Amino acid sequence: MTRRPRQPSRPSRFAAVTTPVAALVLATAVLAGGCSVTTNTSKCVNDECEVSLNGDGAEADLDTLGGEPTVTLEGASDGTAELTVDGDDVSCREGETVEAAGLSIECTKVGDDEVDLQVTG
Repeated sequence: MTRRPRQPSRPSRFAAVTTPVAALVLATAVLAGGCSVTTNTSKCVNDECEVSLNGDGAEADLDTLGGEPTVTLEGASDGTAELTVDGDDVSCREGETVEAAGLSIECTKVGDDEVDLQVTG
């Protein structure tokens, strides 16, 4: 008895539909799961730093200001930024100046999950 060689299998029409659907479900799950990107920029001259934080948890180490303070964006919405500065929790609105950890912090711009700061020591 001779065996016929096996024919290569063809993907079913069902597989052609499920692959893009599976990719869409995976992408939706990743986005809904709270994946986020955080960025920061800072430029310091003498005792003054300009800082931009984007995304919850974004932080900047301001090592030119005595003691190497860290500023972290905890969140920003409805025109108010929530920050942690070396363990001190503060909030500020655009144009407002607050004090934390011995620093003066002016919120020069507040958007959804982003803030620009002017920090002086």
